[in-house]
Amino acid sequence: MRCDPSSAPLLAGDLFGLPPALLITAEYEILVDEGRAYAGRLSEAGVSVTYSEHRGMIHNFFGMAALDRKSNGFAEAAAALGDALKSA
Repeated sequence: MRCDPSSAPLLAGDLFGLPPALLITAEYEILVDEGRAYAGRLSEAGVSVTYSEHRGMIHNFFGMAALDRKSNGFAEAAAALGDALKSA
């Protein structure tokens, strides 16, 4: 399963033609390096990608209700979804 591109998209051979992507990671996320690398591979394949790394955050910060919505990624994800829907 770790080597299956459907669960580890960084391992996919060809990323050309994928839809635009928003990748949100946390500075202290164990997979932050993979997130950066995947964003780079998407960009190299000509895919429109926005990469956002939230400084000082840990894994699952996105779901931390105690954080201000502007700090936890929800506003960023909602804006990206709204933009995608407008252009669809």
